[in-house]
Amino acid sequence: PDRRLARSTTIVLWGFAVTALPYLVVAGALEAGLFSGFFLYVPFASVCVVAVPLILAVPVFWIWYMILLGRYRRAFQTASDEARAAHAHGSESGLAPKND
Repeated sequence: PDRRLARSTTIVLWGFAVTALPYLVVAGALEAGLFSGFFLYVPFASVCVVAVPLILAVPVFWIWYMILLGRYRRAFQTASDEARAAHAHGSESGLAPKND
């Protein structure tokens, strides 16, 4: 149980959801032709205020995700090493079941 790893995973999970949802909605609306006149009436600056942070957030969450994968790998490796050490110790003490 690593609280820091769990908290980071939760942030990345929700970060992906919050940044990917607007992309999916806009892509679907563009495909359906719902925005045909929208960009004529909305100033470019107001679109950029919403779009630029979302565009920048996606690579940040991908990089964070890759870092988390490395941290999970180390955590699983540590748990595996500890389990092997405990099993080896248990075998020597006679507590582990004997192999037939």
